[in-house]
Amino acid sequence: MTRIKLSELPEVTSYSAGDTVPIVRSGVTSRVNIEIIKTAATGPTGNTGPTGPTGNTGPTGPTGNTGATGPTGNTGATGPTGNTGATGNTGPTGPVSSVGQTFTGGLISVAGSPITTSGTLALTVAGTSGGVPYFSGTTTWESSALLASGAVLLGGGTGNPPTASFVSFTGPSVLRAYALPDAAATLLYSGGALGTPASGTLTNCTFPTLNQNTSGYASALKSATTTVDVASATAPSATQVLTATSSTTATRQTLASAVSPGGLLYLAGFSSL
Repeated sequence: MTRIKLSELPEVTSYSAGDTVPIVRSGVTSRVNIEIIKTAATGPTGNTGPTGPTGNTGPTGPTGNTGATGPTGNTGATGPTGNTGATGNTGPTGPVSSVGQTFTGGLISVAGSPITTSGTLALTVAGTSGGVPYFSGTTTWESSALLASGAVLLGGGTGNPPTASFVSFTGPSVLRAYALPDAAATLLYSGGALGTPASGTLTNCTFPTLNQNTSGYASALKSATTTVDVASATAPSATQVLTATSSTTATRQTLASAVSPGGLLYLAGFSSL
């Protein structure tokens, strides 16, 4: 170890409270705190003098710099796990490979069935032209036979078709009202021929102009220009004849002379033949 003189050591111009310096005493080197040496050199600290007057307040210093941004806050706690969603509906089954159609009961038939790729299901109605559909059973229906034009239908009863009745209409093609006095009466329409019922009462009937009255005899004679009333003449007696008394009246009068067998008829008022 190199020996250095004390005078050759560098001079210290400042120190800290914890600094120490070496010291040799009785041939033993020790470390001494520099504060102990300072106290020994300067003597004990004297009493504190009285406090001087408070000095004037110095001017306000400049505003300090803005403090640094604080650290980022801790991340919030994770929220609770949500409830499990409901199970979805089961998906549809795979594509249908065949579709068919049937129809039972009659009158309607099915065509185009079954369909395995693509196509059209068709329903066809079939029956008798001029007939009517009827139920031949509780779950079946059919078509009746051809019904004549103007015929009246008669029900056929359970399981049977309706049929045309014996009554037929061949009158004018206009709307008319008909009335049947009884089951055996002849049904007439306006303009038709009068039937011959066994009996009946004629009411509310309009007659055309007839050449006789409703009793079956003529009440007047017709000339070229006038009508001669004969209904007012008295009942005739033997040898009377109907004689005109004016252009519109006539009476029954007795002949002026009798007619003998094979003789001539003598007319009163005539002087000669």
